[in-house]
Amino acid sequence: MAYLDNAGISWSEETERGRGLIGTCIRSGKTCSIADFATDPQVAPWRELLLQRGFRSAIALPLKDEHANVCGVLTILSERTNAFTPDEIRLLDELVADLAFGIVTLRSQAARKQAEQANTLLTFALDNTRDAALLTDDEGHFQYVNEEACRVLGYTRADLLGMAVPDIDLEIPAERWPERWIELKAQRTLSFESRCRTRHGRIFPVEISVTYFEHRGRPYCLAFARDITERKRADEKIRNRRRSCVKSWISRRN
Repeated sequence: MAYLDNAGISWSEETERGRGLIGTCIRSGKTCSIADFATDPQVAPWRELLLQRGFRSAIALPLKDEHANVCGVLTILSERTNAFTPDEIRLLDELVADLAFGIVTLRSQAARKQAEQANTLLTFALDNTRDAALLTDDEGHFQYVNEEACRVLGYTRADLLGMAVPDIDLEIPAERWPERWIELKAQRTLSFESRCRTRHGRIFPVEISVTYFEHRGRPYCLAFARDITERKRADEKIRNRRRSCVKSWISRRN
């Protein structure tokens, strides 16, 4: 550890400390070795430190990911000069390839687990909102729906994932969807009122907020819809009371 703390190793070709064994291995993606630290010019910045610790030769083997990019280097130091024969180097190359495969596999498993946890959390959050959440593609087909959307519309999740916006939204028939999509793409966000129809034919008013976005080169929109039936009824009651008051006032004036 003391050596590593003071080594100042780099992989930049612009600096002397980047043109050593490890830096060259990273840039080239090839196994590199030094037969004798006492004479090899590559070791100049570290020669004194290495010789003081009794090291005379070394090999650096690249660890590559699934795309053949160098993601690390395994360096082995030896107290002997010319410590690594061609047969030993071939064996070490095979062992390092196996090691790299194991590291990539573990990273992939960890990344997959993390993604699954994030997806579970997101699904849980969306399933516990009071609004219906519906994710659609550019053709209006549903790619995701939460539990509230299923409850309000009366469909199973599997049913809705086989449907499209015009199947439930009375204000956006199939022939109007392309126009609506162009508007959404231009505005990025839209808020409006519409009318939806449930599986059993009930029609109810909704307030919808939609956001356009792109993921991995594909366009989508995420809509949050809220049943505003009670609000509409309350608004109608207020209007009726106002009309009643106006009529009463006119009657008294007459």
